[in-house]
Amino acid sequence: MNKILITGVNGFVGNFLYNEFSIFNDVYGLDIKPNLEIKNMLVCDITNMLKLNEIIKNLDFDIVIHCAALAHNDKNLIKAEEFHRVNVLGTYNLIKSLSSKNIGQFYFLSTISVYGESGYSVSINEKMPIIPKTDYAKSKFEAEKLVMSSNFKQYFILRMPVIHSSKFLKDIFKRIFIVNLMSINFIFKPGSGKQSHSFCHIKNLSVTLLNLFKHKNIFSSTFNIADSCNYTTNDIVDYIRKNKKMTIVISIPKQLINIFIYLYTLLTNKKHDYKSIYWKLCMNNIYSTEKIKKLDIKLDYTILKTK
Repeated sequence: MNKILITGVNGFVGNFLYNEFSIFNDVYGLDIKPNLEIKNMLVCDITNMLKLNEIIKNLDFDIVIHCAALAHNDKNLIKAEEFHRVNVLGTYNLIKSLSSKNIGQFYFLSTISVYGESGYSVSINEKMPIIPKTDYAKSKFEAEKLVMSSNFKQYFILRMPVIHSSKFLKDIFKRIFIVNLMSINFIFKPGSGKQSHSFCHIKNLSVTLLNLFKHKNIFSSTFNIADSCNYTTNDIVDYIRKNKKMTIVISIPKQLINIFIYLYTLLTNKKHDYKSIYWKLCMNNIYSTEKIKKLDIKLDYTILKTK
């Protein structure tokens, strides 16, 4: 039995991992708000070093899984300073608070966005240059560097694309446009819909972690984690058509989408996100998992594949 700390335990990922691992482990959850369903709940803002030190000073852990982060910025309301405060300063505080403890393994959940979100036409592996474009991606890479300079016996940085489950698909559906009019679902897909995407089923993340728990003698490393299969935009459309009645699919030329995105980013002051949005909608964005598979870890969970 391992004694595990999961930060961001109230979030989609942290809560799922808590429920998975607490069956056979002694798991503590840490988050900014209480959760009555968490047996060992630690309530703390990780940006508050004094409170963080106080709350974990008498605790030690075999494994720490750092999920807590600011992620989505759909309405462009989160400033660069806030991403830095939570994702960088919060990670720094956590590492500092744990530095005197006998932590066996430290896991940092990062993002494939650190590779940059445009310009690649091949499957992206861990050796690719790091060129983060967004404030979120920049903050996660800064946090990665803090982990790499820590004194933990073993650390693993896990970079993932969109994480999904059967009940959490909203980020996958951002690869298309859905409009509901008079009980009819109109799906607008970019181009032919043959562009491919990597996504990560949350069970593939938990399987990866469970397997890495056993690897006590390998070097600290960085891994891409994604489903073994890639998904086309057409796969996403087919999944929706199977689960929604009265669906009409309309293909929009990529040139037209290019114009729409440019006008949208211009009007919403998101011009710096123009290439990133176009890339997510219209281009292949796939990530190699060959490195993690060399540890004989299988990433076979999927829900969207229809063939």
